[in-house]
Amino acid sequence: IALELQQKEEFELQQNQDLEQQQKRDLEIQKKDIENKQLAEQKSQQQKLHKLERKLAVQIASSNLQGHNGTTPGVVPGESGKTPIVPESSTTEEAREDGSMIIPCQARGMPVKHNFRTAYFIVHSDTKHGEELICSYPECRSAG
Repeated sequence: IALELQQKEEFELQQNQDLEQQQKRDLEIQKKDIENKQLAEQKSQQQKLHKLERKLAVQIASSNLQGHNGTTPGVVPGESGKTPIVPESSTTEEAREDGSMIIPCQARGMPVKHNFRTAYFIVHSDTKHGEELICSYPECRSAG
């Protein structure tokens, strides 16, 4: 009887150890799944950010090509050697569909060419009235 009890205890002990090992494996699998999901989310966010940056660049290039009356401007003195950037038409349409607007910064003392090329505000469709906007141009931001 003592031998049977000892064998039964050893069997139960082995079952408990097997169960613990299975639980550890399950936890490791869950950890890996969570890590993979986090990596996928980060990659997705990076792709979205890259797409937004591309749209922004296209919008800026598009605004650089248009004069005050909406037509392509003539040659500006000092800019004759520069080649204009021509945005892709499909990308320009996508940039307009996202609901955001790019507004040039017109701070006093800001050189005019910076107003359209590097100094701008991005106003997203969900921006609240009165919300603080931050200029993209570092010198403008530091000047307040």
